[in-house]
Amino acid sequence: MRRTTTFVLVLFCLAFNGTGFAEVYKCRPEIKYECSKENCERNTEGFQHAENFDFDGKTAKMSACLWTNCYEGKALVFKDKSTSTFTAVGRLAPSAHPGNEPITVSMTVDSKGSFTAIWGYGSEGLTFDMGKCEIPK
Repeated sequence: MRRTTTFVLVLFCLAFNGTGFAEVYKCRPEIKYECSKENCERNTEGFQHAENFDFDGKTAKMSACLWTNCYEGKALVFKDKSTSTFTAVGRLAPSAHPGNEPITVSMTVDSKGSFTAIWGYGSEGLTFDMGKCEIPK
């Protein structure tokens, strides 16, 4: 029991929701990889108009629009101060078509505004997008 409590406290100290972020990140993919157990396929065109990822640093709210549905929810945020990188992870509920299943999305953003978002986690594979974020002033 003591180890579990210690682990939870360490995790809590590493993670925080919203504190220390002032920006809204609007991220658009440039490259996408769809991965299965066998391989990953690179895609560089045709999906950019249908996918985007946003993160609000003040509220820790994350949203993702992925082809036919958009999702949103609160994220757990991990910040690496030494590299000015953060990772937000959330179980996002569908917002455009509420009958769909929630999805898990993780998004890592570096100090230059480059990002990687991973979604579609499953036993058969996953999808990840890479691109740039705009940080509106």
